[in-house]
Amino acid sequence: MTIENITFEITAVNESLRCMDVVFRATGQPDVLVGARMPFEGEDLNTLVASFAPIGYWEDLAKQVAPVAVGTTGTVATSESSVVNTDNVSVM
Repeated sequence: MTIENITFEITAVNESLRCMDVVFRATGQPDVLVGARMPFEGEDLNTLVASFAPIGYWEDLAKQVAPVAVGTTGTVATSESSVVNTDNVSVM
């Protein structure tokens, strides 16, 4: 799947929190509101905003999702290893 004609609009800026709201739009896709940090001095705004583009999210909308049970728990590893699985969770 190719996501085409991606555009963005900055809809809010909070300088004290150093963040901004960015709405992304693409042909045939729902609009997505993303919270992003503001660029540092000398950093290109377009490059920064592009790094927050929800391309993976839009691509994932075409995929079937696996069922998830309420109450499932697990442990998130803080190293390079994967999530530690419980009996109800499978990682692909």
